[in-house]
Amino acid sequence: MTGTVIYEEKDSVAYLKLSNPGKYNALDINMRRELVQYLDKLSERDDIRIIVIMGDGEHFSAGADLNFFKDISREELEKFLRELGTANAIGRRIRELKKPVIAVVKGYCLGGGFELIQFCDIVIASETAVFGQPELRVGLIPGGGGTQNLPRLAGDKIARELIFTGRFISAKELEKLGVINKAVKEEELNEELNKIINKILQKSPLHIALAKEAINMALETPLSTGLRIESEIFKYLFKTEDTKEGINAFLEKRRPIWKGK
Repeated sequence: MTGTVIYEEKDSVAYLKLSNPGKYNALDINMRRELVQYLDKLSERDDIRIIVIMGDGEHFSAGADLNFFKDISREELEKFLRELGTANAIGRRIRELKKPVIAVVKGYCLGGGFELIQFCDIVIASETAVFGQPELRVGLIPGGGGTQNLPRLAGDKIARELIFTGRFISAKELEKLGVINKAVKEEELNEELNKIINKILQKSPLHIALAKEAINMALETPLSTGLRIESEIFKYLFKTEDTKEGINAFLEKRRPIWKGK
């Protein structure tokens, strides 16, 4: 149980780096606990506008550390899951955060690692990154959200194929499917990340949070319900200082000064 998370923050951005030396950043108990703890703390910090998740070294994450599952009893597993909340506790927190979460992927992104990035709002990857859901190879199924997210992202048939066969899939193919946003040369990852960060930081944090809430609802409700929710959120905006500031700044041909309220 050596996994850990390296934390850094700079200019309103928090960086969470998965670090499990020698195991391709496998998600063991310690790393999962730390990720949950960091995400919970960051959800309360208004000064942090964006969260970036990446891997330490040459890989993002090869998924769960199977040593954890090797001799675990059902009772021990249930205790661990109660501690985190659910098997997909990390992903659920990412989804519920009122700020964007960006994944930056190099090397292997498999199993639980692949499931983690499926919850992120934006994903950029190296062209040479390799993705997959190989859980069935070892007698498991995706338990961190893969059976639910992947069909929504890649489509039903592709998701079934990837899960049933364990086939690895390239970043370029996932870009075409819309599962990730962009596949670029590895040396261009930081430049692409900074472009996205700079564009997001120019927007109101309140508007980002509300837009994320509305988009999440689009995946959970019928269209008619989603449209009603969107309309209510849109009407609410006109009670906020940031909407007034945004409109005035546009008309006055200046940059808005956001207050997040």
